[in-house]
Amino acid sequence: QSLLEGKTLSAKEMVCTVDENNEPTANGHPRHLMRLHKLWHRATYIVVLHQSRLIVQRRSKLKDYWPGTLDPTPGGVVGFGESYALNVTRELEEEMGITEENSEVPRRLFTFKYQDGHVKVWGDLWEVTFNGEMKGLILQEEEVDEVLSLSFDEVHQLAEEQPDDW
Repeated sequence: QSLLEGKTLSAKEMVCTVDENNEPTANGHPRHLMRLHKLWHRATYIVVLHQSRLIVQRRSKLKDYWPGTLDPTPGGVVGFGESYALNVTRELEEEMGITEENSEVPRRLFTFKYQDGHVKVWGDLWEVTFNGEMKGLILQEEEVDEVLSLSFDEVHQLAEEQPDDW
C-alpha cells in the first residue's frame, strides 16, 4: 500500500532506470514506481573492509527493500543522471561517514545483472578499505540501524544459521 501511495522512504527520488541491456531510460522514474513495477535500475554494492574484517550493516526498518536485515554490501540505488562511481562516494559518506579522508579510494570490481521476484537490477560491485575507528562511523539513521565488524567466517556462519536475517 505504501508503494502505491508513494509514501515509502525516498519514494519520490528520481532513480536511474535502465533497459535489460543497462541502457538508461530517457527520464528515469520515481523510486516508488521502480519498486512497484519492478523496473530495471542501477545500484551499487560496496564491500567495506576494516582490519581484515567486513563491515556489515543492519538496514533501517524504514527501508522499502529488505528492512531490518543484515547487508554485507552497503550501497544504494543510483540516482537519475548519477554515475556508479558518484553513487559509491555519496552512499559511503551518507550511510556511514566514510570519506576519502578515512579510507582508501574505492575500487570498482565488476558489473552484474540480477533479477528475482522482487527486483531487476544492474549492480556494480566495489571494494573499499576503511582506515578509521569503528566508533568513528557516523550512521544515517534513515538508512542504517547498526554496523557490525565480522570476520568472513562469522559472516558465513551467521548466513547459514540465520538466513532470513540477510
